[in-house]
Amino acid sequence: MRFILTTLLLPFLILNVQAQDDPILIEAVDNGGIVSGNTYRLYLVLEEGQSLHAIFGDDMDQLMIESEEALFQHEFGSHDGSAMNQAMISIYPDMEFDSFITIGSPEPDNQAWHAGIDWNSWNEESNLYTNNGAWFVLPDAAFTQPDEQLKILLGQFTSSGAVFGIINAQGNSEDQSQWQLRGLEFHTDNAQVFGCMDPEADNYNQDATYEDGSCDFSSSISTLNSTEDLFSVHPNPIEDDALNMEIGSEYLRQRIVMEVFDAAGKLVQKEDFQAMTKNVSLKAHFEPGIYTVRLTAGQFTQQARVVR
Repeated sequence: MRFILTTLLLPFLILNVQAQDDPILIEAVDNGGIVSGNTYRLYLVLEEGQSLHAIFGDDMDQLMIESEEALFQHEFGSHDGSAMNQAMISIYPDMEFDSFITIGSPEPDNQAWHAGIDWNSWNEESNLYTNNGAWFVLPDAAFTQPDEQLKILLGQFTSSGAVFGIINAQGNSEDQSQWQLRGLEFHTDNAQVFGCMDPEADNYNQDATYEDGSCDFSSSISTLNSTEDLFSVHPNPIEDDALNMEIGSEYLRQRIVMEVFDAAGKLVQKEDFQAMTKNVSLKAHFEPGIYTVRLTAGQFTQQARVVR
């Protein structure tokens, strides 16, 4: 049954091929030395409204994953991550860093279907090749949706050497039209350290190279004895290219710095202004997506997640 479903799925992959900036993201995971080697997670960053249904290889573009050294594969793990659960990890802590492929999350109720993939090669040679296969989930599964930063997990790899490969992806847009991306290359030499990159935050990580939206300002905010928020955004999602904000009265006529970061933590807009009235409107110089807007007035900083 699984092979039939995959065979039916693949012919429709060519309906809508999209071009975009490199959507591959690799996270360097701190495994605490519990296992030998380094652990990496592979993500695909989608566009707003998109879902992911399949990672595939065909006669036009093969699917390939290779590891220079043997992948760590736990004896009680699984190639699709379906054995990952907290009960097992509490007994076998090293199982958390098992190597697997997935779509969305490695949980027992999110087993990716697959066909045309030689798992013996994965288990014995630490590589995966197919020009007529895929791993996939059904389009209505909850796991097809990305997280708040629009990234979706494709796999985890633990190895003493580099892991690299080429993938092809397919899913649906918000209007249910199909899209695909082909020939996406990845290499763990490009891995990013996820974390908070704001030095003013309580949980600032000086080693972070990717802003993951985890910054916590609760301590600094509570010590400033502010009686109201610095700002709020309305409407959210924003409309008509206008970032409309209501500024707290305590911050009127102060110098305010606004920074806007995209889902990858890249600064996409910065403004320096004084609010003479509570209602401020600035032109939004960024594409549709999910962003973090951060305002700083003196020692006070506040951020909000906005959608365009």
